[in-house]
Amino acid sequence: MMMGGQQSALNQLVSFLLGVSAAAVLIFFFSSAGGGWSTTTDLSSWANGTVAATAKETNLTSTAAHVKEKANLTNSQAAAAEAAKEEEEKELEKLLAAVADEHKNIIMTSVNEAWAAPGSLLDLFLEGFRAGEGIARFVDHLLIVALDDGAFRRCRDVHPHCYRLAVAGRNFTDEKVFMSEDYLDLVWSKVKLQQRILELGYNFLFTDCDMVLFRDPFRHIAVYADMSTSSDDYSAARAPLDNPLNTGLYYVKATSQSVEMLRYWQAARPRFPGAHDQAVFGHIKHELVAKLRARIEPLDTLYFGGFCEYHDDLARAVTMHADCCVGLDTKVHDLTDIAADWKNYTGMSPEERKKGGFKWTYPTRCRNSIGWRMASSKNGLSPVVVFLLGAASATALIVFVFTSTASPAWPTPEATPATRQEKKAAAVACAPRAKGIDSETRRAARTNQTGGGDDDDEFARMVRRAAMEDRTVIMTSVNEAWAAPGSLMDSFLESFRVGENISHFVEHIVVVAMDEGALRRCRAIHPHCYLLLPEVAGLDLSGAKSYMTKDYLDLVWSKLKLQQRASMIVGETRGVDDEEHDARWHWQDVDLAWFRNPMVHITAAADITTSSDFYFGDPDDLGNYPNTGFIYFKATPRNARAMAYWHAARRRFPGEHDQFVFNEIKRELAAGAGEGGGVGVRIRFIDTAAVSGFCQLGRDLNRIATVHMTCCIGLENKLHDLRNVIRDWRRYVARPRWERQMGKIGWTFEGGKCIH
Repeated sequence: MMMGGQQSALNQLVSFLLGVSAAAVLIFFFSSAGGGWSTTTDLSSWANGTVAATAKETNLTSTAAHVKEKANLTNSQAAAAEAAKEEEEKELEKLLAAVADEHKNIIMTSVNEAWAAPGSLLDLFLEGFRAGEGIARFVDHLLIVALDDGAFRRCRDVHPHCYRLAVAGRNFTDEKVFMSEDYLDLVWSKVKLQQRILELGYNFLFTDCDMVLFRDPFRHIAVYADMSTSSDDYSAARAPLDNPLNTGLYYVKATSQSVEMLRYWQAARPRFPGAHDQAVFGHIKHELVAKLRARIEPLDTLYFGGFCEYHDDLARAVTMHADCCVGLDTKVHDLTDIAADWKNYTGMSPEERKKGGFKWTYPTRCRNSIGWRMASSKNGLSPVVVFLLGAASATALIVFVFTSTASPAWPTPEATPATRQEKKAAAVACAPRAKGIDSETRRAARTNQTGGGDDDDEFARMVRRAAMEDRTVIMTSVNEAWAAPGSLMDSFLESFRVGENISHFVEHIVVVAMDEGALRRCRAIHPHCYLLLPEVAGLDLSGAKSYMTKDYLDLVWSKLKLQQRASMIVGETRGVDDEEHDARWHWQDVDLAWFRNPMVHITAAADITTSSDFYFGDPDDLGNYPNTGFIYFKATPRNARAMAYWHAARRRFPGEHDQFVFNEIKRELAAGAGEGGGVGVRIRFIDTAAVSGFCQLGRDLNRIATVHMTCCIGLENKLHDLRNVIRDWRRYVARPRWERQMGKIGWTFEGGKCIH
């Protein structure tokens, strides 16, 4: 007679083998029924499924069939089809221009007639914007893609921005059974459209319609990532790509690299027959990083929850997704409960909310729809989980065997971002030098110039050549004293070499030299150097300036004038490959050390993101004290107005430096035009635990991204303690990973000269 543990192990083994057998039978059945492993398709992925499964490969229009069809068309029919296509393209461009915000962001979702019906998913989705906290404005930037005529009619009744996506020969009107042939057609019907949206220069946040939004999702989306996507099950302890990604919500920036990423995603579909978009993305996510150098970031389920994994912390919830759920009626039922929970929560007083204890209604129907049981118990993994593990193992093995000798449709080398950048650099190298420049100093300052033009044109060209793929450029400034060998600039650049995977950022730094000596030293060690001549004739900015002296103030305000020029480098074109596309710039002082990528702490929600001398816990609280020695600007007309406002405010605060004035006017900048003549910019502050400084120093080296020599006066003092900070960092990274994760390695500052 078997003991309990032996019986449990036997049950788990049986469940695993049943999963293996079921997956194998289904795969071979659908493969045989379809005449083998199909490798022809050119469509993409839309809605989201979260339980791995396989089905018959959809046999869509192949290249050969397309050629044959074209051959049968008369010239007039071909011309009519081409005209219709052009008209559709114009309509799309017109619609995107109307929907996008000033940062060229759009939110998009898709519906068929079943999802768009009164009382169905679309109504719940739209109600979320109205009931959420400060997100009603996003409805103006929401594009609803209708997959059939019924959905389009219903969309037009309830929303101003609707787009009819036509897929020839397919009827997407009814609810589609998960992983059926029609379901796969449905989920692979949109990436082509998303690719075109990116090509037209628009960023997009795609969400499935079986989702409720509560708060601004852009507050948690890092501007640095090419793609940020939700997760079924998130853990910060994992490597980012080891989290199971869920493409029911993802944000993609409009760059040529992102376009290549979506092309690659589509090209990978034939390698995984019968798989939906999310499954394919899960298979290729490491390839996207390795081959295309794509930056992909998972989103924490603490904020972006779903029925697969959610947290009962309504104070932080941003979205709730009906994933791990099969069936339209099931999704509607459980999401209706979630929407009711949110209304009950927001109806509570602040005091009641602070007490906590409020929980989401358990999604019983959804979890029952997939045979959900707790993943672990005293008897180990549940039979359902073990069954799914077996099915997944068999699927992966069979797909690997059948596709290992296939010839996948990889992007051509000529199309990769790296190759494009090499061609661009070669073209710049061959461009004629500028002539007629009045002095050797100005020729040196304009080494990177590709043609004639004034200082603004030269500066703009330098910014674009140093910029990252998404047009972000890092800027700092030095005078001769700061640029001298062994001084601040050397320590600043050294920090990139010793930091964690940040050395590549150096090629995107523009160093602004405040005098000719700084320019010569910069050119000796760095490729992007720009000479900023002082506005005051005869002003010498080369030496170490005493804090708050007239020369010091002239120096810091001269930098702000250049920042204002940088903020005006904004294009009016729409394509991602155009030279005049929107730029983003990040200014920082040179008395600062980088150890990790600080841009992961800069989100898409703000116009201006600044570090803090003193941070009080809420990134949107204007009571935080800013430090403009580390500040990030989106280059938009609104930010250009903010920069002009800031510079003009100097006259109201004579004898004060730029940071003091910014702190005094921050509420004016944030106020709308109708609220006392403000600019209406969104300002966010970064936690000093990550982007830190000596005024309020972060002590956990596992979280530190940068350290700034704030609350410190004097070049020698700054340099002394900056070297100590870098020495402590070297000591930290030399220790074993397990020891670092314990969090007991801190700063030493032996003989420190600044305030800590």
